[in-house]
Amino acid sequence: CHCSKEECHLRPVIHVLKHAGCVPKPIPSFACYGTCSSYVQVSGSKFWQVERSCMCCQEMGEREASIAIFCPKQIPRFRKVRHIFLLII
Repeated sequence: CHCSKEECHLRPVIHVLKHAGCVPKPIPSFACYGTCSSYVQVSGSKFWQVERSCMCCQEMGEREASIAIFCPKQIPRFRKVRHIFLLII
């Protein structure tokens, strides 16, 4: 999680990959949950400008992976499915 420890917490989650004719496959992952510290105000030095800030839980990046799932009635029996993983540190 990319924010202060008090505001953001890492939680395990399970995503289930589903594809027609294939056995659903659970994929363990993580998610960030928390609060936002935010404000909007007129600039103190440039009164014609507005200052905004919103510091929320954010991922550090993402990566794509191919996951093999089993499809018993199809040929080939294993099919690769694209899945996005969030990089949370």
